[in-house]
Amino acid sequence: MTARRLASIAAAVAAAVTCPEARAGGQDLEGLLNESVVTAASQITETGRDAPATSTVITGEELRRYGVRSLAEALSFLALGTSAGQPTGATTELGARGITISGSNWEHFLLIVDGARQNGVFFGEAEFGPAAVPIEIVDHIEVILGPGSVLYGSNAMLGVINVVTKSAKDFGGLRLGVESAVWTSARPWASYGGSLDIGGTRAEVTAEIEYFRQWGPSLHFDPVYGGVDPATKLPYRYTTAPVGTGVWGGADSSSLTQADSPSAVGRVRLGKFELSFQGQVANEPIRASVVDFDTRAFEVNRRLLVNLAYADQLTPMLALKAHAYLNASDQSTTIYTSWAPECLDVRAVCRNVITTEGVAAGVEATPSFDWAHDGTIVTLAGVDAVARSGRSIFNQFDATTGAVISPSTGLVDHRDGALGAYVQQTWSPSRWLGLNAGGRLDYDPRFSPVVSPRVAARVDPWSNGTVKAIYSEAFRAPSFFESYFSHALNPLPDNLQPERGRSGEASIEQRFGAQRLLFGVFGAQWTNLISYYNFSSAEAEAYVAEGKALLPPLYQYRNLASVSSTGYNAAYEGTLLSGALEYGVAVTGAVARLQNPAGSATPLTVSPRVFGNAHASYRLPAPLPNVAIVAVGQGARPAEDAFSAGFRPIPYVPARLDLQLTLTGAVPGVSGLSYRLAGFWTTADHEPYLAGPNVSPSAQYTSPSLVPVERTRVVVGLEYRFNP
Repeated sequence: MTARRLASIAAAVAAAVTCPEARAGGQDLEGLLNESVVTAASQITETGRDAPATSTVITGEELRRYGVRSLAEALSFLALGTSAGQPTGATTELGARGITISGSNWEHFLLIVDGARQNGVFFGEAEFGPAAVPIEIVDHIEVILGPGSVLYGSNAMLGVINVVTKSAKDFGGLRLGVESAVWTSARPWASYGGSLDIGGTRAEVTAEIEYFRQWGPSLHFDPVYGGVDPATKLPYRYTTAPVGTGVWGGADSSSLTQADSPSAVGRVRLGKFELSFQGQVANEPIRASVVDFDTRAFEVNRRLLVNLAYADQLTPMLALKAHAYLNASDQSTTIYTSWAPECLDVRAVCRNVITTEGVAAGVEATPSFDWAHDGTIVTLAGVDAVARSGRSIFNQFDATTGAVISPSTGLVDHRDGALGAYVQQTWSPSRWLGLNAGGRLDYDPRFSPVVSPRVAARVDPWSNGTVKAIYSEAFRAPSFFESYFSHALNPLPDNLQPERGRSGEASIEQRFGAQRLLFGVFGAQWTNLISYYNFSSAEAEAYVAEGKALLPPLYQYRNLASVSSTGYNAAYEGTLLSGALEYGVAVTGAVARLQNPAGSATPLTVSPRVFGNAHASYRLPAPLPNVAIVAVGQGARPAEDAFSAGFRPIPYVPARLDLQLTLTGAVPGVSGLSYRLAGFWTTADHEPYLAGPNVSPSAQYTSPSLVPVERTRVVVGLEYRFNP
C-alpha cells in the first residue's frame, strides 16, 4: 500500500467524521470502516467497490473465529463464488462460478503469498491444503474472481488468491500453539513477531513454523470387480497377493488420509526492502485411478519460495515496485500397483516412482505514474522476465525385491525463458465514475505470444450504490509435465496450445451503514482445454504401425474441449450491535457445460450448479466465548466421467450441507492462554471422484464407486502468547 493511497483512505474517513455532507449524502463513517481494501486486482490499493473485479477479503480474525484450518476451507467457508469439496487425499478440486476441472490440482487459480507466485513450474499447481500456509500468521486473504492474466500471466483463469501475512505490530511477541482434530491429526506451531531500529532504519520480522500430521480417519471403500486381464486370462490383481480376485476395495482404509508436513513462512522488512520466504515439505496421499487397495499412493513435495521486494515513492508522480524471486520445488510420487497395464511385469507388484523438479527465477519491475498527484489518473506498467528449468525421470521397480522393471523413462531435462509485459490505465474523472483498461503480452517459446486484455467501468449512480461492468481474458500455459513428460503408454503431445478463457460480468452493489448487498451476473467461455485423450485399440495399433511408439499407447495430452458457464453471484453481509454480531450469506448459481471434440455438450462433471455459504458470529461478554457458525451448501454434482461411462441414470452425488460450530475465547485464570473448539458435520457420504478401477454398467454395478469422506470432526486448539 503506497503512502499516497493510505493518505487518500485516511482522508476519506476523516471527511466522513468532520463533514456533515459526507455523512448525509455520501458514504457514512460506518460504511467506510467496513469497506474492504484490496491490492491484487489492479496492483494498487483500492476499495473493493473500486476494484475491477468481484472480490472478497477474508481477515485473519475471521479465520480464527470460524475455525478455518486451510486456504481451501477459507475459500469454501467465507468467500463468494468459490467452492471446494472435503479434501480427502490431495485431490479435491477448488472451483469458481460453476467451473471445477477434475484432476487440475488447483492450477486454474493463481496463488500469491506476500508478493510471490506460488504455482509451480513443472505441474503448474498451487497448494491450498493443510499446512500450505500456516493460518495464524495470515493477516488477510484477497479472493479476486475472474480472469487475472492482464497483470499476472498464466494460471489466473478462475481467479487470483492473494495471501498477505501479518506485520510485527499485529503479530508481536512469541506464540506457541497446538491444534488437533481428535483422534485423527495434530498440528503444533510456533511464531514470532518483533521490530527494532538498525542504524535509524526500522526493521521488523514475522515468522511461523508448524508441523501437521494426519493419520486418519479410516474410510470405507465399496468393493469393485475390475474383471479379467485379457493378457493372463486371470482376474486382475488389486492387492499384493500373488493371485488376484479382480476385486478392489470392500474394506476400510486410511490410505487417503495419511499426511505430514512441516512448513514455515515469514518476512523481514528493512526500510524500503522486504524479504519474504515460504518453505514446505508435504508428504500427502494421492488419488491414483488404479492402485493396489490399501497401499499408500503418496507424493512428497518440497517447495521453497524466496522473494526480495523493493518499493519507493521516487517522486510525487513516480512510484516503483520491483522484486527478484525464486520458486523451486521437487516432487517424488510413489504408486504401488499390480494392475497389468500399469505394471509391465504381470508377476510382480510394481512400485512406480516419478521424480520431478522445477525452478523459476526471475525479476519484475512495475513503475506507476500518478499524473495528477491525487490517484485519479494512474498509469502502471511492468515487465516480468523469468528463467525456467524442469527435469523428471520415471522408474518402475519390483516392490518386493527392488529389482528394476522399467528404468529411466519419462526423461525430461528442459530449460527456457518466458517474458511478460503489461500496462494498465486507471482514470477516475469524478467521484462517481472509475475506468480501468489494460493488456498483457506473454512470450513463451512453446506457442505464439498471448495477449490478455481487460476493460472495466464503475459507476456510482446514487448514494452508496455501485454498478460495475468488466470484460477480461486469461490463459493457462501447458505445464512442463503436460508439454514434455512421456513414457511408453503416454506419448509426447503434438503442438499443445495454452488454454484460453474470456469472461464478461456485471454487478450492482448497495451499501447502507455496515451492511452490503451485491448481485452480479457473469458469462465465461474456455477453449483449448487440456486433458487426456484415451486411444481406442485401433488408434493405438495404428500409432505403433506408423512408427510413433513401440507399445500401443493408452493416453496422450491434447487440447480437446471447451467449457462455457453462465450464472449469478449474490451476497449480503454486515455487522450489527456495535460490531458484536457479524454475518454474511453468499450464493452462486451457474450452468457450466463441456463441449467435447465430437460436438456434443454435457454438464461439467464434479461441478455444482448452486453453491454458497452462510456464516454468523457473536461476541459474548467476557469471559464467555465468541460463538461462530458456518454452513456450506452445494447442489447435486455429476460424478467424474458421469456422461461417458454409460450409467443410467446419470450418477450424481446428492446435494450436501456442511456445518461447523466454533467457540473461541480466553482460558479463565491463565493470562495469555486462549482456546478454539470446533465441531464439524456433513450430510455427504462421498465426493464425486472415482475410486478404484473403472467399471462398466451392469446389474451388479448400477453406479460407479466414489471416494468416501469424513462425516464428523472435533477440533481442539490452544494458543499461548508470551507477554500478552
